[in-house]
Amino acid sequence: MYSSASCSRAWQLPHNPNAATASIDPNAPLSHNAPVQLTVLDYITLLQNFQQLNNIMQQQQQAFNNAQQSHEAAFDLINTRLSNLPTAYTSAPAPYAPAPATSSVASKPTFNPPKEFKGKVSEVDAFISSIDTAVRLQRAALITEEDKCLYMTTFLGEGTPAQWYRGVLVSKPNILNDFADFKTAFRRHFGDSNVAFSSRAKLVTLVQTGSTASYAARFGDLVAHLDWNDQAKIDKFYDGLKEQTQNYISVIKREDRPKKYLDYVSFAIDCDDRAHERDIERGQKKKGKTFFSSNGNGNATAARW
Repeated sequence: MYSSASCSRAWQLPHNPNAATASIDPNAPLSHNAPVQLTVLDYITLLQNFQQLNNIMQQQQQAFNNAQQSHEAAFDLINTRLSNLPTAYTSAPAPYAPAPATSSVASKPTFNPPKEFKGKVSEVDAFISSIDTAVRLQRAALITEEDKCLYMTTFLGEGTPAQWYRGVLVSKPNILNDFADFKTAFRRHFGDSNVAFSSRAKLVTLVQTGSTASYAARFGDLVAHLDWNDQAKIDKFYDGLKEQTQNYISVIKREDRPKKYLDYVSFAIDCDDRAHERDIERGQKKKGKTFFSSNGNGNATAARW
């Protein structure tokens, strides 16, 4: 065993006898002839700092490895579920039929898969729309919320999209349990940061000019980018309706009107259709109305108005 004195001497660098008394000029150039003196405590501190840095790097490497393994597991899960997708079924025999009905074969849905997303802002909406369509067509295989999220990740290209997904796995792993939240987080990261502002501005001037169905479709496209509750959506939707449709709605008690936005849209479309039918009926009655006039002989004659 080394004594503390011998250990200190073993770690000590060449000593400058004038180091203790010489004053240090901060503006003086560095001297290569004056070695820096480090104590054993300095070396221990440096070693501890190095070990801490090494531990941090190992933790980051482990987190990356875990994310990579999760990604690979996601691919395996998707492939397994797709391979297990039922391809055939036998229909039940018709009631009282002398022989069972013939079997029919249900094949996997055929469609163009979504294109790989490479990070372009202009492609965000189209990408999410194609993912939603593919998920609906494969609903027999993509059963859980996590299945849908993992399916979407298979179309994230290398670079920024893949890096974003790996970051989500580490920071918010529970987000994979909600497909809607996962898409929202994706849209917030890659979408247009001004889309909410521009959508709100367009809604201010949006009014019904054609059918209520067309107005509702345009309104829905814009309001999808805003964090509004059902009542706020209903109020703004009502403001943009034609006066004729508003009048038809106003005769119905407020408490009897739908409270959910989508239900209210269907309700408004129905009111618009009824109002249009009522206009047609009024027009037909007006055309069929008769009036009587007197001719010069005092006889009444009927005429169509």
